[in-house]
Amino acid sequence: PNYVPLALQKDFEISEEGNQSGPAKLLIVMVGLPARGKSFISHRLTNYLTWYGLRTKVFNVGAYRRAVGGNEDAEFFNHKNTDSVSKRENMAWVVLNELLKWLVEGRG
Repeated sequence: PNYVPLALQKDFEISEEGNQSGPAKLLIVMVGLPARGKSFISHRLTNYLTWYGLRTKVFNVGAYRRAVGGNEDAEFFNHKNTDSVSKRENMAWVVLNELLKWLVEGRG
């Protein structure tokens, strides 16, 4: 489709025919239940694409949460705990901003 996030629009031009010009970028998002292999598949795909000659990077909110010492108990993931919801959303935004920066600066 013709939708390009605002953060990336400076790198893309969409022609009247709907074709994109500029550097091609691919973003793969993995979502799902815990312990179902998302990280495993992401790292395997990264290994393959890197071998194929593409620049890749995995952005993992869970890994970021563990690195900054996020609480791992069940209460932290309770959707009724507004403080924890706010913390989780903030972590997600931090990682998303890192991802967009990586893409926009031409590393991705």
